[in-house]
Amino acid sequence: RIQAAAEATLQSAAELGSYVLTAQTGRTWTAPGGSSRATTEDFELRWEDPDLWSLKMSRDGRQQQRIVIYGAEPWAAMGDTPLSRRSDPEPYRVQLQQSWDPWKLATDPVRERIQLTMSRDDVYEGRPARVYAAALSPAVEGYRATWEATLVEGEIWLDEQTAIRLSVDLHVQAQGKKELLDIRYRSRLQGIGASTGITSPQLEEGAVLDPQREPRAMPERPAARTPPRTPDRRPARSPPGSDR
Repeated sequence: RIQAAAEATLQSAAELGSYVLTAQTGRTWTAPGGSSRATTEDFELRWEDPDLWSLKMSRDGRQQQRIVIYGAEPWAAMGDTPLSRRSDPEPYRVQLQQSWDPWKLATDPVRERIQLTMSRDDVYEGRPARVYAAALSPAVEGYRATWEATLVEGEIWLDEQTAIRLSVDLHVQAQGKKELLDIRYRSRLQGIGASTGITSPQLEEGAVLDPQREPRAMPERPAARTPPRTPDRRPARSPPGSDR
């Protein structure tokens, strides 16, 4: 079941029906002197079917990207700009296939050191689930990583039927060459089988319906300067038919 969870795809999650997946990853890097820097990434996926879903990703409270597929029609926005209708939904479907599971990105530096042990059976939103305790696995002899995990703790709920991660609370620490990395990851998959509340992007304020037909503002050019006129010293040309 743990292996199935690691290999789960968007199609595996689609067996649940509609759902809303939210996740937050907080990372803090601390230097030996005590100075630190931190970042928080938020992820929200509302899924109903391949032709009706939305994805929003933010960092430190600011939207980085938003995608909405509504009735097979694609809309997208980079940064905090309004949604703009696009022509081809396929590139966004491919992107979702690769990024739908934020667990992989959150645990990337230390995933090999996360050991899951069956803890108990439970029910999550009416679905049978198994709860696994997360702990630090023994180090692999001869394996040298950029970040050496020193702490792993938390719990993970896996769906009994699909092995999808329904709920995750994870705390990881890892030591690098110069900094200590602290990762706190939390995700919830909720609203299984219910409407996700996705509405038509056309109803949103500022939505660009047809960006290809939107006129582009041309930069203003300074008025052309007329060069000073110099006397024409060339001999006059005789008109056609004259004797000269």
